Amino acid sequence: MEKTNFERHDAVLLFLGMVSPIYFLMVSGTQFIFFALIFVVVFSLIKSRGMRINIIRDRLYIIIFICSTISMLAGAIFNKEPDQWKWQAFVFWSNNVIIFAFYIIGSGFSERGIKAFFHGFKLCAICQVIYGYFQYFGYTFFKLDLNQVLFGKILGIDRAISHYNYGVLVPSGFSWHSGTFAPLLVILYCMSANSLLLKALILGIA
Repeated sequence: MEKTNFERHDAVLLFLGMVSPIYFLMVSGTQFIFFALIFVVVFSLIKSRGMRINIIRDRLYIIIFICSTISMLAGAIFNKEPDQWKWQAFVFWSNNVIIFAFYIIGSGFSERGIKAFFHGFKLCAICQVIYGYFQYFGYTFFKLDLNQVLFGKILGIDRAISHYNYGVLVPSGFSWHSGTFAPLLVILYCMSANSLLLKALILGIA
């Protein structure tokens, strides 16, 4: 039974890794990744009997979290701007709380679980590289905006979901801007030390 729990936890981290680079996944305007993080934290706490969770004494990270809390309180109490801005300050702080909790929980992840997360991340990143080529050639030869077709019409996203530079579509993967695609390519390149083909594909789309 304990082995099954670990396997389930690895599957959860694999799923987290796969959805983390998909920026189009949103729920009521909030990135889906934060709901996934909450799920992982809760799941890990439930399974904590079979997994050791350490409290990390990372002073720098704690200082950053404290500064974030002070910033949120200052923005909510002293800011004379509209209430929506104050609410946004609280939302961003809540996101930091989730990340902080995940950071603490993550100290108890097994090496196998961590590898599962990065494996999921790598799979999703590779899919985005391939998709980037479809974006480029689809627009170059057929003037087809795949993001608009797949995510705009099918998922009903009614905001800007593609990046154009001087009227020309720029590949952006599962995101609305190439600026979020670029760091994904860099990370994947660093993870692909043993694959010359994958490195070539990354450099090509970059």
